[in-house]
Amino acid sequence: MATFNRIDKLRFVKVFRPHVGEQDAEEFADALQDEFSPLATKSDLRTELDRLREQMQRDQQTMLIKATAIWAGLLAAAVAIAQLF
Repeated sequence: MATFNRIDKLRFVKVFRPHVGEQDAEEFADALQDEFSPLATKSDLRTELDRLREQMQRDQQTMLIKATAIWAGLLAAAVAIAQLF
């Protein structure tokens, strides 16, 4: 996740301090840091989409294996029942 890094915060406080004072400049910088910290970059989103795509492919493979096992079990049961008659 993208963050408002410390160097930018310090620069922001340095520039804003003469206009609003030390405490207000720091409080405003902290508020900006809190606001920007949850923002994702394009790269973050692409990475997450790739991870989700891989997970979906694994889930599809697992479901296919389970479905094949169920069908094989049903076929075996049908053959066993047919042999009884």
